[in-house]
Amino acid sequence: IDEMMKSAGAGAAEPKSMRNRWDKLQRECEAADVQKSGKMSAEQFRAALARTDPRMTAEQKEWFVEDSSKDPLGKVQYRQYCKSKAAGMSAVERHELQDSAIMSSEMRINMAIRQRFKSLQQAFRRMD
Repeated sequence: IDEMMKSAGAGAAEPKSMRNRWDKLQRECEAADVQKSGKMSAEQFRAALARTDPRMTAEQKEWFVEDSSKDPLGKVQYRQYCKSKAAGMSAVERHELQDSAIMSSEMRINMAIRQRFKSLQQAFRRMD
C-alpha cells in the first residue's frame, strides 16, 4: 500500500500527526459540509486537515487525500474514512469492506430484477 501511495505522489508512510485526532477531523469536515452529505472535495478535505493540525505539511495532507475513501465522482467520503481510521482499519481493509458492500448491493439488485422478471412472465402468461 505504501508503494502505491508513493507512486500516486504521496509520502512513503502514514503521517503520525493524525493519530487520535480522527474525531476532530470529522468535526472539521462536518462544519465545512454545508449539504451534510458526508462527502467533500479533496481541496475541502485538505483544508479540514490543515485546521485539524496546522503543522501538517502539504505532502502529509496529500497522503491523507490519497488514502481516503472516495465516491465514484472522486469526492472524499470523510465520515466513512474518519470512522475506519479511528477503528484502526488499513486501506486494504477499507477497500475489502467497500467491495463487500458493493457485492451485497449487486446481489440485492439481481434478486429484485429476477423477481420482477418472474412477475412479468406470469403477467404475460395470464394474457395468453
